[in-house]
Amino acid sequence: FVGHPGTSYQKGLILLLPHMLLPLVLLVVAKFIVPFYRRVVRMSAYEYIGHRFGLGGRLYTSFGFLADRTRGDTSLKVAFAASAAGTNTASLTYRWNFGNGALTNGNGLSVVTNTYGSGIYTVSLTVSNTFNEAASLTRTDYILVGPLSIYVATNGSAAAPYTNWATALRDINWAFDNAGSNDTVYLAGGTHPLTRTLLVGGNGVSIRGSYEGTIGTGPGNHDIDRWPTVITRPSSVEYLRLLTIGGATNSRLENVILSGGLSLVSGGNVPGAGVAILNSSGIRLSNCRLLKNNSTDYGGAVYAFDSYGVISNCDVSANSVHANGWDDTIYGGGIYLSGGAWTLLDSSVGGNNTDRSRYRDDYNNNRERLYGGGMYVAGGTHRPAGKRVGRPV
Repeated sequence: FVGHPGTSYQKGLILLLPHMLLPLVLLVVAKFIVPFYRRVVRMSAYEYIGHRFGLGGRLYTSFGFLADRTRGDTSLKVAFAASAAGTNTASLTYRWNFGNGALTNGNGLSVVTNTYGSGIYTVSLTVSNTFNEAASLTRTDYILVGPLSIYVATNGSAAAPYTNWATALRDINWAFDNAGSNDTVYLAGGTHPLTRTLLVGGNGVSIRGSYEGTIGTGPGNHDIDRWPTVITRPSSVEYLRLLTIGGATNSRLENVILSGGLSLVSGGNVPGAGVAILNSSGIRLSNCRLLKNNSTDYGGAVYAFDSYGVISNCDVSANSVHANGWDDTIYGGGIYLSGGAWTLLDSSVGGNNTDRSRYRDDYNNNRERLYGGGMYVAGGTHRPAGKRVGRPV
């Protein structure tokens, strides 16, 4: 009742077309699809698959398994439940591979338990019937038990549990999505173009970048000048905030470059094109560089709302914030802090700007209000220390 009228006001009546076609689709379904299933399938889609592909195909499409929990710390006892539908399922044999060396085989084992220690585990199940027809299902990296050390490198072999540079994960989003309490993600030097925003939550998550990434014991040497870890938005992605830290406590980001975030969104604002820190505490950004990020309305590089932390030895440069309309107010070309408490320690904030050029008209009649080319503070308790902020606050 609100969304569609609003979209119609902005973009026209394009959403009306699918609704106009709906009666035609329903007529086709009623005339052809429903009679077909009644005539051929009779009971369910599974029966038709059995006729078409055999009982193995039918069993494959009608069984699966789930775990009652997939994430834990130190030690985790997991209960698995499998289900199978169709004919000839009265006497099924279940072959479980829990991924940690434990195997369980036998009849009627639709519900089983297994205990895991720290690590990342892939779980497999094969179900067979008395006709020796079988189906298998594998859930990759299904069980995670911390604390984890997850290595990420653009040239890694991506072999779980990703605990060294040789077997490092290549998917940086997976590492961020699955980093839980007290986990550490190590990022080798290299460029990571994103297709979606990275997320950090939980307690005690550490993201550490700019490692040399050579095979050996431990993460090894790191240097943001020699082996920079660059997280960026590729040109093929129109708009993208690079990182969101939400609901996190005592988490940190170190030795990482966040560059090229762009969150100019028509009809709304997505503040903090580099990083948005929301309702979090004990956050620390150390030795990071936030460069050439461009946001709408608030905080070109950093937007912090009701959060607490330290920005230490960071370089926040060449970022900008744009108006979302010709009559708009924009704040904080580099950093925008709303509430909470932050310490800016030995950090440089310079060369950022609040830019109205996107909505400048031929008569210079635009009415944007610009505040804080370097940083804008909207409440809270904040303290700069060490290096001077580049432009007046």
